[in-house]
Amino acid sequence: MKKKQTDRKKMIPALPGISWKTLHKDQAMISRSDIENLSRQKTPGSPVLSVYLNVNSAWDMGKESLGSEFRSRLQTLEAGLDSERRAALLEDVKPVQRYLADFNPNSRTRSFAFFSDISEQYFHVYEFQVPMANRVIWNESPHLKPLVEILEEYEPYAVALVDREKGRFLLVNAGGIVDSKTHHAELSVRHIQESGADHRLSQMNIQRKAEEHAAWHFTDSIDEILVPWETTHQFRRLFIAGPVEATRHFREALPKSLRQAVAALKEVSIHITDHDLLKQSLHWLSEAGREKEKKDVRRLIAAAKKNGQALTHMEPVLDALQQGIVWKIYYADDLAAEGFECGGCGLLAMENSPICPYCGANAFKVPDLMELIVHKVLSTGGEIDKVQGPAKEMLKRTGGIGAFLRFDTELRKKAV
Repeated sequence: MKKKQTDRKKMIPALPGISWKTLHKDQAMISRSDIENLSRQKTPGSPVLSVYLNVNSAWDMGKESLGSEFRSRLQTLEAGLDSERRAALLEDVKPVQRYLADFNPNSRTRSFAFFSDISEQYFHVYEFQVPMANRVIWNESPHLKPLVEILEEYEPYAVALVDREKGRFLLVNAGGIVDSKTHHAELSVRHIQESGADHRLSQMNIQRKAEEHAAWHFTDSIDEILVPWETTHQFRRLFIAGPVEATRHFREALPKSLRQAVAALKEVSIHITDHDLLKQSLHWLSEAGREKEKKDVRRLIAAAKKNGQALTHMEPVLDALQQGIVWKIYYADDLAAEGFECGGCGLLAMENSPICPYCGANAFKVPDLMELIVHKVLSTGGEIDKVQGPAKEMLKRTGGIGAFLRFDTELRKKAV
């Protein structure tokens, strides 16, 4: 492990006064708290470089294509800067370039997210096993919407592949396996040949012992693996796979909190590889996510019409967000909105106003209103969820965005 960390250091160029720990945050699982910490990285006059790169092209054409994609997008960004700001940008670029130069395209990584502000001694990189769209942005704060979306779409979950003798367990986050464990039953049930009535009695004893044996195996694996994972990583979905009878008995052995997290029971060969099990489980996760989105959006729209605990359409949502009463926002995955941000209090609006109604300062145009909404939701402890498929089509009929509120409000009446 120590040697691996030493090799990692070589990926970052020597920068005066900046330690390895300050520069790089090597973490297998990305969490909401990580994103909240990133959202607080905002120093006036010191922009943060946010880079999202899809690695798939590197698999096909070698890692040079990855650097080429980054350079192409960087040149577009540089074109609008004066010499002083261009020099500051290139300082933020250096650790990204060095990291990419040492990247192994044969790894399982499918995308990167980099955040760099060397003037503030700040560099973070995350590797994901799912693709992300290429983006290079240099702004006053990190560009976090893609990170929030990938965490929401590929939330932490666990898979239990079990039969009576063995269990394999996967902990998955952001599309990749971050931990895996195997549990074997300690004892085997032996069969001694008998005859007549003694044989029937022996068979009954064997069956009873086999059931006890399986129950102990299930309970031990739950206590030793799933319970600690639930405590440490707080996953909200559990998929149980294996022979039908085994999955049913395993679910019955779960404590209440884990039983409530069970998303599905799946009949799967106990001999499936971890790689193939991961692929299947990602499909199960997508199915469960789309189904939950439909239920949530139906409930959102109904609440917006009836009880004042939700809103739809952009302007009422922005108004509620400014007041800090938004609990959770849902938005269509293809929602694109320009808007305005007050330079004083940070008020977000669809239309420009010469004077902010809250603080009297001037507003300036922003090309991606959803990015600022993400930051504001994170800063108030709220949640955000991008919806796809049928849920998206339902939500688009009410403006493509909606929010559950922290308490009842008359703001609902502003929704059309």
